[in-house]
Amino acid sequence: MIYLLCKTFLFVTIDYMKKLLFVFALGLISLSLSLLFKSTVLAESLQLDSYNGTLPDIEVVEKSMYFHKGWNLVHGLAGKEWITGGTGINQDNIKAIFGMNLVNKKYVRFYPSAEKEQVTDIRYIPEMTYWVYSNNDGTLFYKSSKIDILKFTWQAGWNIIAVAPEFMGKSLNEIKGSCNFEKAYWWSPREQIYVDVKSNLKEITKDNTNIGTGLILKMTNECKLNVSGLNTIVPPPQLPN
Repeated sequence: MIYLLCKTFLFVTIDYMKKLLFVFALGLISLSLSLLFKSTVLAESLQLDSYNGTLPDIEVVEKSMYFHKGWNLVHGLAGKEWITGGTGINQDNIKAIFGMNLVNKKYVRFYPSAEKEQVTDIRYIPEMTYWVYSNNDGTLFYKSSKIDILKFTWQAGWNIIAVAPEFMGKSLNEIKGSCNFEKAYWWSPREQIYVDVKSNLKEITKDNTNIGTGLILKMTNECKLNVSGLNTIVPPPQLPN
């Protein structure tokens, strides 16, 4: 009798363990497939078909930007294929996209007929700010990376930099970090002119709709931007000799 009870208990226990293992394995497979799908979507969502390249995995976000007819400086729009929709305009209204190689300070055509060798030499493609030509006014929705201007080291000379959310309400002096500015302009897409903002950047940064538009800054040194009050804690003291 005891033998039969033990045998029955062992059989039930083994059967229960098999079910637990099956459920656990099924969970692992589902998790793996979910992670694989997520990474695949992340990579594919920012392909740049204009030069048959796939960008490294980054944090992809949805953006919207109002475009004026003519040239617009727009953060993170390197390819028409990143556009997901629009109001008043669509992909067909975008006629040209140029970026600037931050090392040699030369313009590189991304669309149409991308200059493939020059494009592949450029790092941080999703984080850059681009000259985008639209033949009509309207709002575009597109995928790109979030604005993270403060992480970059900028070379001396001209740089095209997006108006970041951290810049709102700040003067040029309050975002300069270790940079010295020789000249500073903002591109006005409505008037299609450069606006000198060396002494009045607050006029631009008081308007949230200017986030993602472009500043054209000429630095006298290699430097990093910083916002007063952010990341100002110095590192701890070095160990004694």
